[in-house]
Amino acid sequence: MKTVAKEQIEVLEIKKSKFISVIKRIDTEQEAKEAIMECKKKYPMAKHYVYAYILDTIKRCSDDKEPSKTAGAPILQVLEKKEMNHVICIVIRYFGGILLGAPGLVRAYTKSVCNTLDKAFIVPLILYEKVKCSFSYEQIGKMDFLLKERTILEKQFLDKVYYTVLLKKKDSLLEEIKKYSSIEKST
Repeated sequence: MKTVAKEQIEVLEIKKSKFISVIKRIDTEQEAKEAIMECKKKYPMAKHYVYAYILDTIKRCSDDKEPSKTAGAPILQVLEKKEMNHVICIVIRYFGGILLGAPGLVRAYTKSVCNTLDKAFIVPLILYEKVKCSFSYEQIGKMDFLLKERTILEKQFLDKVYYTVLLKKKDSLLEEIKKYSSIEKST
């Protein structure tokens, strides 16, 4: 699976209609909703705000008043074909007065997302999880050694020592850490 490293915006003009395609990484459905709202604020006079996103097993798309299956579904198909994940693509359309017809709309939305993906900085998708470790003070040296190449987000020294660590999902180090600490996973 792949994702985009940063937001990419491209503009395509077809028969006087302007298609502004925005693709960005998302990690929650709330981020997808926020991205759509940002586009509506940034491009307030557009006729359509078509989108598709993939977030692991969640796949959503909207034609936003374009004829059924002519906008959101083609965008989603491109994202799937390119093996994208944790991304949203929003295509903002300013209607130019010339009807494109259903096949023309499918081609326009497909070309818009393809052009944007061609110029986007695409990277392998690496998912992380926060892990909270608790261990005795005697284990600090061992834990610091084990975690030296990982990101420790927080350290707390209370009745025990608590580290909040950012690990890749399915990190092989997790089993080693369990030998010396109690583990609690969060999002």
